[in-house]
Amino acid sequence: MSYVTYVHEMSPDNRIRMYRSSQPNLSDFDDFEVDSYLISTGRFILFCDTLFHPEDMARIVHDLGQERVGRPFLVMNSHADWDHAWGNSYFTGEQTAPIIGHTHCRTRMTEEREKTMLASFQQRYPAQFSSVILMPPTATFQGTFTLYSGNLTVELFDAPGHSLDHIAAWIPELCLLLAFDAVEIPIPLNKKTLQACRACSLL
Repeated sequence: MSYVTYVHEMSPDNRIRMYRSSQPNLSDFDDFEVDSYLISTGRFILFCDTLFHPEDMARIVHDLGQERVGRPFLVMNSHADWDHAWGNSYFTGEQTAPIIGHTHCRTRMTEEREKTMLASFQQRYPAQFSSVILMPPTATFQGTFTLYSGNLTVELFDAPGHSLDHIAAWIPELCLLLAFDAVEIPIPLNKKTLQACRACSLL
């Protein structure tokens, strides 16, 4: 089981919300945490990363309540690492949504080693990962991909460094960069991400 909390102090704009999931009791990791962002626009609701497993996303969707009515879901994976994309399978059946990612993200998630890794996690931690089904992106790109919502623009772009398939998101109306794992201590791992950080006075 993981624990998902809404970190409201991270954004003064209610259209951008950060949720943090912690995964305790994993022998390979110590107090492991990862973040997901919800972008609520006039035309759609975008989930940026899907955390450890589908139950994490169920918690976030439940938090939306009636706000979700009349707007489709979109999903993006910043990259294919297990803590960012294993919640993808929530978005099936009645919750089906397009999943956007880098071309290499889809490649990584369909490789045999990813299946082997999931099988290992499910064997060692069945209570936490039994519900996970690998679901790669259903829409892929290289370079840039822009979403227009009427009130917010979300510009996705290549940000390799952490991994070859890594992307970041820029929201120009808010001068907001969602860098995900492309910014790690001590510096950003991509020239374009570094420029965006400087534009927003993050560095």
